[in-house]
Amino acid sequence: MVLCAYSLLKLDMLRAPAYQAWQRTLKTISVAVRRQAQSVIEQFLLACHRILSREAKPDQLFKLLFGEPAYQA
Repeated sequence: MVLCAYSLLKLDMLRAPAYQAWQRTLKTISVAVRRQAQSVIEQFLLACHRILSREAKPDQLFKLLFGEPAYQA
């Protein structure tokens, strides 16, 4: 599984536009994993911002993300 994960990360890095300079400096797989995780979190936050900027209420966003609330206060 580790070899498969490593291979997928390497392929993902090679697929980036013009093999960006920051990708050429990657020394370890943990650096690549952290950068991938950062990218996922960034895209998640941007998507939440887009939803809220369309005048959606925060509780609508939470419902979208987490489903129905477990309890009603």
